[in-house]
Amino acid sequence: MDFRDRHVVVTGGTGALGIAVTGALLGAGATCHVPYRNENEANRFPHREHANVKLVALGDLQDEAAVDAFYGSLTLWASIHLAGGFAFAPIGKTDKATLMQQIE
Repeated sequence: MDFRDRHVVVTGGTGALGIAVTGALLGAGATCHVPYRNENEANRFPHREHANVKLVALGDLQDEAAVDAFYGSLTLWASIHLAGGFAFAPIGKTDKATLMQQIE
């Protein structure tokens, strides 16, 4: 699929799954807007130098005003949400606290 001239937000884009998803989108020509929480995430992000990557220091995705301002500044084709969506256990072995942390 050709994603040239398409803007995509990838929350959780600096995580293991997000890096792979962002790489695939970049390979298809997308411009990827990747919010991050801290500079360590941005510095270790392997796609940070790619011309079609827009790293955004957004901080906490629970900050509704910051998220509204971020999304309000973009004209998007898609938004992919991977932040908090990955735990190191099968769902059947994930306790409520871990699930709630992912949701939050």
